[in-house]
Amino acid sequence: MPCIKFSASVRHVIALFAGIMCLLASPLVLADQHDGLAAARSTIANVTRITTPDGVQERYSVNLGGVEQWISIRGRDRKNPVLLFVHGGPAAPEMPLAWIFQSPWEEYFTVVQWDQRGAGRSYAADTENLTADQIVKDGGELIAHLRAHLGVKKVIVLGQSWGSYVGLRMALDHPEWVHAYVGTGQVINFAEGEKAGYEWTVNKAKADNNTDALADLAAIAPYPNIDGSALIEKIGIERRWSVHYGALMYGRSAYDFDRGVARLSPDYELGDVDKISLGSAISLEPLLRDLESANFDKITDVDFPVIMLLGRHDYTTPSELPARWLRAVRAPKKQIVWFENSAHLVQIEEPGRFLGALVEHVRPIAIEK
Repeated sequence: MPCIKFSASVRHVIALFAGIMCLLASPLVLADQHDGLAAARSTIANVTRITTPDGVQERYSVNLGGVEQWISIRGRDRKNPVLLFVHGGPAAPEMPLAWIFQSPWEEYFTVVQWDQRGAGRSYAADTENLTADQIVKDGGELIAHLRAHLGVKKVIVLGQSWGSYVGLRMALDHPEWVHAYVGTGQVINFAEGEKAGYEWTVNKAKADNNTDALADLAAIAPYPNIDGSALIEKIGIERRWSVHYGALMYGRSAYDFDRGVARLSPDYELGDVDKISLGSAISLEPLLRDLESANFDKITDVDFPVIMLLGRHDYTTPSELPARWLRAVRAPKKQIVWFENSAHLVQIEEPGRFLGALVEHVRPIAIEK
């Protein structure tokens, strides 16, 4: 579709007209819109409600690292293994999106979603101490809480993207509490991954003869910086074009539905949705600074099973890096599952196959006697 450009005066008139129309909008129409959203939220909450006698459905804040952080716990049978989802971002909580894929998981696992400090419903939690080290410590305290609260000895840790860096560190810190570690969108060597993703994006832009993309990407070269520093100044430009070419979601040029999904979430109030962007604004710079040095290449032995669920087209955190790492590492059990129609968000892109992989490769580890 061609891009239509208006003069400043025309843009002003259009904006003024739009504002007037909003002011003149019928209160009945606005009420209908609000009522429709409320009805949709109520329907989703009702259909996803846990009703089984041995089920669990809880949402509450827990003190981790001295501050209150929000979790949800959902499952249809308390005897199922506990799976802790460590969300990505930084500061991109999965709790408000989980309703679009998680419900079938709850037949096989008790699933815990956690809004990390500075993220989502935990937005106000001690924003002065936003470091990867502190969030990893928070995660260890959360596992200890879940062990006591749910009466289990171990949990499955599932880390996604930024959460794969946090989650793998949590498992390495507490291997005795972990049935298995599951990585998706896995970070292994962040700087190397950024370099590979950038080169892929440049090649895509060349093949597309996209002069705008090539100019933007040339302006941030070298990417990342040779010393790995100041990535925050460049990463937004790189992500703009890598997302455009499907590095985040295969076959999609934009990730443009998350806010709408969050507004329908039964686990978030409407006011909580705004906290997602607020949390990202305060968290992104300090946590990306920590992420710049992330590198698990020297980890050659782990004391827990490791399963990688990797999108074939993921060039946000290029999948060949975790695949290469896992082939070399020594672990009690290890498995790579490839998803041919996914990029970085496999649990959303191929939700059925993702659950199938969890049931086939992960759940048996947790229920072994």
